[in-house]
Amino acid sequence: EEAARLYAPDGLTIMRFSMPYGPGLLAGRGRAAIINFLYDALWDRPIHVHKHSERSWCWVGDTVRAVRILLEEGHAGAYNIGRDDNPEPLRKTAERCCDLVGASHDLIQMVDPPAAQTVVKRLSTAKIRALGWQPTISLDEGLQRTLKWVEKLPAPHKAAA
Repeated sequence: EEAARLYAPDGLTIMRFSMPYGPGLLAGRGRAAIINFLYDALWDRPIHVHKHSERSWCWVGDTVRAVRILLEEGHAGAYNIGRDDNPEPLRKTAERCCDLVGASHDLIQMVDPPAAQTVVKRLSTAKIRALGWQPTISLDEGLQRTLKWVEKLPAPHKAAA
């Protein structure tokens, strides 16, 4: 943001994305938690959940609508794009994913988060909401839509015996 402000100070629009999710990503290390939770639940693999972590998830289509408002209406300034009205412990999100695919909650393994990870991620969205933006897709509906994508992903590689 500082570099952008230095080189494009007039009329600059900064978008801070917070926890978007939806189809389009592969599962794997360093990927979005929801994709991994669904993928691992689907394939009956351990689901690693960081202890004490909490997120407010935002459906990708809702995220895109916020971006369109900013770009099409020409709003300048810094905007947080995401949700702050539906915080949920990651354990609960993992349980939702297990329930959706019919997997056991026993797959969920609580692990310590990496040292530098922020365990609670939630930014105020008051500024984007003041422009008329509202999220429209619930987490349950978004998970169902995301699962349709995850079901098309290739099976996990099996370790050599």
